[in-house]
Amino acid sequence: MMDTNKIAQMIKDGEIKAISLDTNVFHRHAYDLENSLLGSLGQFIGTSIKYLISDIVLNEVKAHITEECLDASRLLKRATKALRISWIVEENHITQSKKLLTNGKSANDIASQRLTSYQEKTQFSVVEGDDNISVKTLIASYFSTSAPFEQKKDKKNEFPDAIALMTLESWAKAEGTIVLLVSNDNGWKQYCEKSSHLLCLDELAMALGLFHVEDIDLSFMFSKLMGEERSSSVKKAIERDLTLLINEWELDPDASSNYSFEAWITYQNVESLSFGTDGGVISSELVDALGGEYVFSAKAYGQIQVNCEFTFEVRDSIDRDYINVGSYTLENEFYFELDFLVTLSDKNIEQADVYNVAIDQFYCGIDFGDVNPWDHSGY
Repeated sequence: MMDTNKIAQMIKDGEIKAISLDTNVFHRHAYDLENSLLGSLGQFIGTSIKYLISDIVLNEVKAHITEECLDASRLLKRATKALRISWIVEENHITQSKKLLTNGKSANDIASQRLTSYQEKTQFSVVEGDDNISVKTLIASYFSTSAPFEQKKDKKNEFPDAIALMTLESWAKAEGTIVLLVSNDNGWKQYCEKSSHLLCLDELAMALGLFHVEDIDLSFMFSKLMGEERSSSVKKAIERDLTLLINEWELDPDASSNYSFEAWITYQNVESLSFGTDGGVISSELVDALGGEYVFSAKAYGQIQVNCEFTFEVRDSIDRDYINVGSYTLENEFYFELDFLVTLSDKNIEQADVYNVAIDQFYCGIDFGDVNPWDHSGY
């Protein structure tokens, strides 16, 4: 990977005039186009920097959002079916409730609507593959196993990556510029190493921070404040808001069992919260500085207590119905890591107002191990 100081200088000198993301960046930010760091790309509106999305990546993102909507719809259907049976709710009321919740739209409609809103918010430009790649070059890269294709059996799955990269490289050549890409995919990195028109970084926060190096002192000041043992009013406000957000975060419990079971979180509470990484490194990136507000990206970690109720069932082979064979609640503490965004009102970090705190990425494996109706220990 190229030295970030050199990339920052290239941005300052006008050599880099565009930024673009791989699909895995949208995935890491849970396809949250509205509230995550993905929304910060709107800062380039009206500047010399273009925000590009290749058509192949855009279609992949839409497919993922559509699938998430379908998954949610299936859960809704299952839940309303159980509600209708247990609460004896009339079918027409269930139908009306579904229409109210989904606004009568399909999963594809919702995905299209969200991407349209995201385009309006960030003004990204779609780069079409049809206009920018050579099929002959694409096929030659595949059979020669040139990046992003790798020497493995399923290398045909890397065609979308190849199309996206060749599309963006062709656009950059035509514009006489360099595009800064964000991806943690090895194929993307290897391709960019051989290209004179593409550069690649792992993290979106790092990439956006390079567009604000003139305010790098603010990042140092914010990191210093979050690392101090004493709690300033700013740090206390961030701790308070972040704790509330974590306690309200929708956790997904996992477990294994020889029995059919349902599991749901009944209680969660942050037991400890520290800033930086588990290795003690406290760093932040200034990722947006428009309109007199300053947005920082930083990391935190800690422990959360989770209580989870398990209900077990077995299927009656005669009437083919499920019979409840027991339920209980397990509790344990789990380690979590997260990336969060903080919006401050002023350059004077210690005196600034905390306008907003948002969780950008949350990592927490809630695994209760092996469970069954008679052993209440888990694991």
